[in-house]
Amino acid sequence: MIFEQVLGSSQITAMAHNSDTSEMFINFHSGVVYKYLNVTTDIYKQIRNAESVGSAFNKLVKCHPAIYPYSKV
Repeated sequence: MIFEQVLGSSQITAMAHNSDTSEMFINFHSGVVYKYLNVTTDIYKQIRNAESVGSAFNKLVKCHPAIYPYSKV
């Protein structure tokens, strides 16, 4: 799994996705990395390709912790 750099985001510096386990990893500017579960490849691509990665992440994943539980790595 390779982290992809996110340019122009005020929140996120890099992100990665494991399609085998449906896990998404987000590296925030603070240096903290979180793992989100149940993230499909489609959702990951929607976030990755969004005009605003942070806004897409908040709307599609972060606002739904019951669907996408997370933990600090």
